[in-house]
Amino acid sequence: MNRFIGICATALIAAASPAAAQQTWSPAGQSGTLSGPLSMTYMGTYACNPTFTLTISADGKTATATPPPGCLYSVFTNGPYPVAANSPTSVTIKNITWVSPMVGCSGDLTGTFDSATSTISFNMAAVPAYMSPGAPPCKISGRLKATPGISFTIP
Repeated sequence: MNRFIGICATALIAAASPAAAQQTWSPAGQSGTLSGPLSMTYMGTYACNPTFTLTISADGKTATATPPPGCLYSVFTNGPYPVAANSPTSVTIKNITWVSPMVGCSGDLTGTFDSATSTISFNMAAVPAYMSPGAPPCKISGRLKATPGISFTIP
């Protein structure tokens, strides 16, 4: 019985390790942009047309999005943000922080990835509001297109 538990624990640790769940981004070693219209809704709507710098590591194991200096009445802070592929059609920009005059939103922003157009779409994606504990989340909508196009594989 102890041997069985040890084998199961080893398998569980291997499955949970970052190397086992690592995605591979392409084109490796390249930089580009993620750009397009976004809006944040919280006690009003704040629109922005940001251009993030997208960087894929030389080995293709990591991707990051560095925020632009800011938009009218709002700013992205605390970047660069890790980008994670959750599934063939889902991508998350991790720990994004968007601050406006009324609220600051910080957390993971998950959207739908269209591999044919290299576009991430957000439809009222919830990101926690951090300036008011217990407040409802910010809602983010819009599209970010990767130029040049990107792809990824998930083992």
